[in-house]
Formats: sequence, structure tokens, C-alpha cells
Amino acid sequence: MPPRVGLNLLTDEPFLEAVRPLFSEGLVAALEWDIDDSWGFSSRTPPDWAERMLDLYAEEGALYGHGVWLSVLTTPWQPRQEVWLERLAQECRRRPYRHVSEHFGFTAAGPFTRSTMLPLPYCRAAVDLGRDRVERLRAATGGLVGLEVLANTLSPVDAVDQGPFLDAVLAPSGGFLVLDVHNVWTQAVNTGLPPELLLESYPLERVRELHVSGGSWGRALGTRDSRPIRLDSHDGPLLPPVLSLLRHALALCPRCELVIVERRGETLLSEDVRSEWRDQYRAVVELVAEVGVSPPSPVRASPASPPPELLDEASLARYQRELLTALVEESDSRAILSRLRQGVAGTRLAPYLDSFDSRMVELLAVLASRWSAFDPSQDLLPP
Repeated sequence: MPPRVGLNLLTDEPFLEAVRPLFSEGLVAALEWDIDDSWGFSSRTPPDWAERMLDLYAEEGALYGHGVWLSVLTTPWQPRQEVWLERLAQECRRRPYRHVSEHFGFTAAGPFTRSTMLPLPYCRAAVDLGRDRVERLRAATGGLVGLEVLANTLSPVDAVDQGPFLDAVLAPSGGFLVLDVHNVWTQAVNTGLPPELLLESYPLERVRELHVSGGSWGRALGTRDSRPIRLDSHDGPLLPPVLSLLRHALALCPRCELVIVERRGETLLSEDVRSEWRDQYRAVVELVAEVGVSPPSPVRASPASPPPELLDEASLARYQRELLTALVEESDSRAILSRLRQGVAGTRLAPYLDSFDSRMVELLAVLASRWSAFDPSQDLLPP
């Protein structure tokens, strides 16, 4: 059987106007639900019709849960994360999800309870941290759990290391990988790496779910480098190279059972845009059916070397807080890097910090400032 093709369900009116014909045509074989959307960042309660639809897909074994705000690699464990896991357990007792996934990376550190998704350097302490969080997720859900590939990078090193990093985190629990094709393409474009080779650096035998979306282009303002930056903003059309990469991924991921097409509802305001997006969704359905059942993947991740012993957990926690603080308080990449080099991990992370791309540093500074929320009561680190 080829993978199911479905949608990340949203409840705003533009999204509903866009997807109604797809439901009528019987083309939405699965739903993914941002399971924590009404728990923290948004206080919205799902409308009754959405609850009924989620129940219907759950009864058919075609409902998948996705988290956004746990912040898997945050250390130390914050009180709000414990509350998040309790609510996840309640939700999984209430409604059967085929599996539940979260994003790789971290969005919270110290007093910051929310920000943009950020990477950590690949090291033993971070791997141990990720393994612990995956086990907590598995205990809360009672089922299969996985992690989604991160789009944001500070350095080409982040992109190259992410596959082995995720493999090391997921291996002990048998966790699965959510391979977001647009995220991989975004990393490749922003770092100058070949997209197909970057995709093949991931543990493709762990892929159970693929995501595909559009995005937008931006530029960093304070650097001399004028090259555009790709944003995983879910607000644009599916580009041909992304669809080509999706085809390549489908051929290499034999355990994939789900393809989710993502688009932010508030970007579907005109009927012309909605019609274009529906045509692209139909094209994904046709592409998945055409590729069909994949043979065993000829691509295998090379046995990874043991993660380097760069930082212990305490130093990792301080680095996270210093990184988020610098991104929020500074806008110039040189000032941000200067603060990080003077911080707790400046010496041990020197080669990693030296590899940072000034464009990406300044972009993530903008995103961190825009998305960050602050609660000193959550900061468990000493001053």
C-alpha cells in the first residue's frame, strides 16, 4: 500500500474554504492534529465540528498527533513541560492516535518558555538529553513517538550533523523520524549543500512520516551577504524542486505510511490561491500513488562515530540560555557571536561558533525576538 496522504488540520475559515473540495473528492486519507495548539501559545478551544472530525479519523485509524511547544532539547526540565506531558497523556487516553511526534531542537531555555526552533551542537550530553525526552514522550503516549527534522540552522555543521544526531537520539527507543522535505530543502539552500545528499544523510529506514510544504524568501539585514534565505513559513506554493525531493524521499523510505501537506490557513485568502493549492495537493496525491510501495532503501546511514564530549548537561543548559538571550537582546551577528564566545561554552564550542552563518544568526535573532515569551519562574538555573 502506498502511504496515506493527508492534511495538518486547521480550524480557520480560509483553510476550511480551501480544503472542503478535497474532502468532497475523498482525497484526505489522514489528518494530523497539532495536539498542543490549545494548551499554551494559543488559548483556542477546537470547535465542535473539529472535535467530531478528529474522532471520525481516529475511529478509522487515520489520526496522527503532532506537538510544537514541548521543546524536546531544553535542559533542565521545566515545570511547564511536566504539565505539557500530563495533558498529552490525557489526550492520548481520550482519543487514539496512530503515533505522536514532536519537533527536534529547542524553543525554551532559562526564563524563556517559548521562542523559535533552535539547534544544539551534536554532543553526548545533547544526545542523552534527547533520549530522555523521547522516553518521557513514549511513557505519556503509550505508543510510537518520533521527532521531526529541524529547518533552522546556525551553521552548515547543524545540517550535516542532524541526521546522525537524530539517529543517535531515536535508536534506543526505536523512535521514528518525521522527514519534512521542505525543511531539508531549506537547510540545503541556506547552507549550499546538495539537497539529495543532505536528505540521504538522515536515517531513512526510520522515516514513518513525510511532510511537504511551501515557504518564502527573506534576507538578513545587517550583513554584507545579500543571498536570499529560505524560510519554512508554510505560506507559499509547493516548488518543483521540493516535489522532486519528495519523490526522491518516497523512493528511499520503505516504512513511510503518511505524507502530510502543510499550509497556513491565513495565507489562503483568495479563491485563486486556494485553487492553486488544491491542485498542488492533488499533484502530491498522484505523485504518492505513482511511486507506490517502495522497495527496501539502498541508502543506509553510515555507522556514526560516538558524539563528541563537548559539553556536560549543566554547560549545555547555560549555552541554551546564553544563545536565546543573545538572539533576543542583539540583532547584529558579530555582537551575538561575541557574547557566545565570552559565555560558558565559548572555548569548547569555538570551532562550532566559528562556523556560524551571519545571515542565519541574524534571521534567527529576528524570529526569536518575535516569538519569545518570558517567565522567570520557569528558570531553574542559578544566576
